[in-house]
Order: sequence, then structure tokens, then C-alpha cells
Amino acid sequence: MKNHILHIIIVLFIMSMFFSCRPDRKSVLNLQHAEALMEQHPDSALILLNKITPNSLSTEDYARYCLLITQARDKNGLPLTSDSLISVAVEYYNDKKDLAIKAKTYFYAGRINQDMQNTKQAMEYLLKAADFAEDGKDSRLQYLIYYCLGNLYLNESLYDSALKMYQQAFYYSRLQNNKDYMVYALRNVAFTYSGKGDNRNALIYYFKALNILPKSDTATLVTLLNEIGGRYNDLGDYSHALQIVNRAINIDFDSSKLLYSYFVKADIYFNTHQFDSASYYYNKTIRSLDFYTKTDSYNKLSKVERLRGNKDKSLLYNDIYLQCRDSLEKQLHSEMVIKMQNIYQHKKSVEKIQYLTLEKNQQRMILYLISAISVSVLLFLASILLLYRSRKERQTRELESVVQQEKEEAQIAKTRLQESELIRIKKEKILLEKEMELRSDFFNRLNNLTFPFLSSNQNKNATIRLTDDDWDSIVKNTDAAFNHFSTRLIKAFPDLKRDEILFCCLIKMKLGLGTLSSVYSLSKDAISKRKERIKKNKMKIEDGRSLDQFLTDF
Repeated sequence: MKNHILHIIIVLFIMSMFFSCRPDRKSVLNLQHAEALMEQHPDSALILLNKITPNSLSTEDYARYCLLITQARDKNGLPLTSDSLISVAVEYYNDKKDLAIKAKTYFYAGRINQDMQNTKQAMEYLLKAADFAEDGKDSRLQYLIYYCLGNLYLNESLYDSALKMYQQAFYYSRLQNNKDYMVYALRNVAFTYSGKGDNRNALIYYFKALNILPKSDTATLVTLLNEIGGRYNDLGDYSHALQIVNRAINIDFDSSKLLYSYFVKADIYFNTHQFDSASYYYNKTIRSLDFYTKTDSYNKLSKVERLRGNKDKSLLYNDIYLQCRDSLEKQLHSEMVIKMQNIYQHKKSVEKIQYLTLEKNQQRMILYLISAISVSVLLFLASILLLYRSRKERQTRELESVVQQEKEEAQIAKTRLQESELIRIKKEKILLEKEMELRSDFFNRLNNLTFPFLSSNQNKNATIRLTDDDWDSIVKNTDAAFNHFSTRLIKAFPDLKRDEILFCCLIKMKLGLGTLSSVYSLSKDAISKRKERIKKNKMKIEDGRSLDQFLTDF
């Protein structure tokens, strides 16, 4: 009786396994329908694919599903942040003879890695896709492959390689007679020549793109005109540059492109020393939502105001520029951290997919095994136990591998963050040094204008009388140029008296012993002793620096 019940349980188990592993007919139909809609209606295709239950598909259909949903997401402009699905398709189709499907699979694997900024892996996949597509008839896919390769080479500043790829892309766009593709390819050829510094060849290809561009595509027209204006500006042909940019402004497609047109126009006026006009347009572009344009605009405004003689405005704009630049660097740092987190999550999702795929394969193996040895319950149980132990050992090895890989990735991430921090500190140091040079230059010029007699050789041995107004101006100039110098000095060294603060302001002006002697009617030796007395008794400076050196750095 017990054996009879056991046999019934085994038969029911086999039947449940069989029906649970049957493909869902509705999911297969949705898969076929989505593939038919993909080119013309990718949004509808994505809706159908999202209704599919992947676990219900066969191995072949699941590989096709992974390829199609990746393709649908790319066509709908959705971010591609994980290659876990396309990896399934790559593994499945890699050994198949269908070159067309292999080319498409490797292309989308390359696209995902391109979006994930994994440049090396993206290039490998796209170059394989190009090989598989070489004998095919899908000129659209061939265009996309070479266009993406061109973008990768351009981002790495490999201009000659990028040119070859974009020229190949243009060739395949002509085969399709697709004007949009032709314009994009020609525009990127021009952009690449510009990157090489060959602006004349760049202009040739920009005008080729303009000749092909459909009249209805005003957005691309504005972009091309702005870039053409920039190239004429680089060549020093400012009249043509201004003419082209004004044409872009007159189209007035949208506010973001209009602000970029203003930025190009401001650069033209800056290069032609029309600083009032340059200031007018830079003041427009600081409202740009593009943070790079905004930051560069403040930098240029600082230079314009300095050349116009407005030192205070120049310093103000320079301070805002530094703040924007710091914010931009923090944003880039945050994006890098997010990228590292995405990579980590991507690795975890890959492991999960691999585990689920392995588990699904094991279920099929169990089904076949049970069907083959259903006549012997003992053999069946022994086989299940063997598979269970094998799976546990495999899981243990995989877990150890994952832990080791995570440790290595964490160390790599830590190293990259440290390198990024060192680069940031170095850049800040350089910018601080440049800022101090600018402040010192401004301070010296201001003092030379305000107190020309302090630097005059004619008064070298004569007594110099400074009025109260003169002393007040000296303090104001020092505070304006060096971030409230006197206030910080009083706060740091409360024992200093007012006449000692004024003495320190004169030292900050880098006046020689002779001039100081003339101001205070003291010998040079007495001036030196006073410096030493203030340094040791009032400021307690014991690091070996002189008072002059300390105040220069303060």
C-alpha cells in the first residue's frame, strides 16, 4: 500500500513538473507580435514585452526575449544600465550560424556597454557586430554600428579612427537614402575635424550636411549653424561667424539653443574686443540650464570686466565662476559614485540572472531524470540527492567568487576615488595660486594708483607723511584684495594694536625697508627689530618664517 501511494506521488510530481515547464502560449504570441512591431512601433512592442513572463519561455524564446526587450528599451530612449539580459542573448546566439541575429545581438551588447561608459567592452562588441554584419543586407544596422563606433573613438580623442567610422556610417546611410542618418554622419565628420583643429575641412562637411538637411528639421539646423559659427570664430573670420550665428538666433527654435547661440555670439564679440557687446550676451547665457555653459559664461565675464577695467566686477564674477566650478566638480564626483553603485548593482543582477538560469536548467534536468528512472524510486531519490549536493557545492564556489570579486571591485573603486580626490586637490591648488596672483596684481595696481608716492624712487630718503584718510584707504585696499585682511588679523591675533595692524598692512603691500623707514622716521635696523618684536611677542610665530613671509601667506 505504501509503495502504491509512493508511486502515485511520483507520477503527480512528474506531471506537475511537466506542466510547469510548458511554455506559456500567450507569452510566445506576445513575443512574436512584439518582434513584428519593433521597427515601426517600438513603444507598442515594449508594452507587449512587459506583459511576458520570462520564466515561462523556452531557452530559445527567452534569448529572443532578452534581445527584443533590450532593443525596445533602446528605441524608446530608455537608459541602458545593465547588460544582464543581453548577455543571455549573446551567450545563446554566439554558437548559432545566423550572422544577422548575431550582428544585432552584439550591437545591442555594445550599446549597453557604451551607455554604461565601459568603452573597451563596448568597442569589442561593436567590432564583432561589424564583422558579422559585413556580408548582411541590413544597411541600417551597419550604419548604427559604425556611428556608435565613431562616437566611442571620438570620446577617446582618436580622431583618425573616428573619421573612418563616421565615413563608413555615411556610406551606409546613402545606401538607405536616409537623409537624417546622412546629416548625423556628416555633422560628426565635421565635428571630428574640428577636434583635430582642421576647421576648414570641418566647414566643408558642415555645409554638406546643411545641403542635405530637410527644411522641417529646424532643431538640427540651429545646432549646425551654431557649430559653423564657432568654426568661423576659431578661424578668425568673425564677420561670417556673426552672420551665421545671427541666422541661428533668428530661427529662435527653443530657449536652450538660443542661449547657446548667444554664447557663441558673445565669444565672437570677445575675440573682436567688443567687450560691451560680449558682456551683454554673456549676461544672457549665465541663465543657461546647461551648467557647463553657465560656468564658462561667468569665467568669460570675469575676463571681460578685467579687460574693461572693472576690477571689482571681475573679482565678483571670478568668485561666482569658482563656486560654479566647484559645484560642477561635486556633481561629476557624485555621478562617478552613482556609476560605481550602478556597476555594483549590475554585477549583482548578473549573478542573480545566472543563478535563475542555472536553477531553470536544473529543473529541466530533474524532469528528464525523473522520466528516465521513474521505474526505480531509490535511483530517483539517489539522483536528486546527488544534484542537490552538486548545487550546494556550486553555490558555495559561486559565493566565494562573488565575495572575492566584490572585494576587488571595492578596492578598485577606492583607488579611483583617491585618484579623483588627488586630481581635485591639485586643480584647487592651481586655481588658488592663480586667484592669489590675480589678487596680488589687483592690489599692487590699486596701491600704485592710490599711493604713487609710496613706490616712487624720489621719496626714497624723504619723510613720508600719511594722513588718517591715507591709513583708512590702505586698510580698505588690503581688505578688499585679501578677504578682509585686517579683520582676520585682529581675530587671529587679538594682542595687536591698531598701529601694529597698520604696520602689517604696509608689509602686505610689500614695501621695502627704505619706504617703511621714511613712513615711520626710523632707521632700517629699527624697522627690522619692530618686525621681529611683533612676530615673536604679539603673534607668537615660531615656524622659522619672517613676518613678511607669514603675512604674504596669511
